[in-house]
Amino acid sequence: MPDFSQLLKKPAGEAKKPPALDAGNYPGIIKSFEVGDANKNKTPYVRFHLGLTGWPGEPQTNEEGEAIDLSTKQLRRDYYLTDDALWRLDEFLRSIGIDLAGRSYEEVLPEVVG
Repeated sequence: MPDFSQLLKKPAGEAKKPPALDAGNYPGIIKSFEVGDANKNKTPYVRFHLGLTGWPGEPQTNEEGEAIDLSTKQLRRDYYLTDDALWRLDEFLRSIGIDLAGRSYEEVLPEVVG
């Protein structure tokens, strides 16, 4: 367990913000998914955990000139499971090549991993 007393003794206002990734289409994989519900409204969703595997062009560097380690980036994509929002999940699944014809979400979701 972290020692919060030491963490809270650090000088305030001096934390370094990590560099944001440039906009672009990054190659990657879906590492896992989970189903849950959002905050107070309990809106059901499916969350995909993403892993980047490469750069869309030249690797980006940090302030020290070192290449940014993409494996440290934690990305996710959420889709709500409501009648008004399921079309977004359908579009996502089709975009990654999943055949949806005659199948349930319960059947197709495990196919997105990897």
